[in-house]
Amino acid sequence: MIKINNKILIKNTIYCNSLYSRTKGLMFRTNLDKDTAYVLINNKDSIKDSSIHTFFVFFPIDVLWVNSKKIIVDKRENVKPFKLLIKSKKPAKYIIELKRGKAKNIKIGDKIEFKGYK
Repeated sequence: MIKINNKILIKNTIYCNSLYSRTKGLMFRTNLDKDTAYVLINNKDSIKDSSIHTFFVFFPIDVLWVNSKKIIVDKRENVKPFKLLIKSKKPAKYIIELKRGKAKNIKIGDKIEFKGYK
């Protein structure tokens, strides 16, 4: 579960903390349920390690970058499929991939909470 400012945003969360799972992410999926998000986890806050691609992702997504203090530091809405490099402007430990439109009312600086991840 993901909460932002104490409001539930996502009920189902898939955590990706291995190199393979982070690289694969949403590849080869044909859709993403509105109540599901992928959370890509880096070892630490980093700009270098907080880029994503949308190769073989067949639908647009929203993306949030979150630092180790669980503050949203960057976001992109309506990221198109088959883009090579989407980067954060700020260091992030977590990258959250959401169904397009889910990040509409989310602001940089919002506090986020993950449930079910240690």
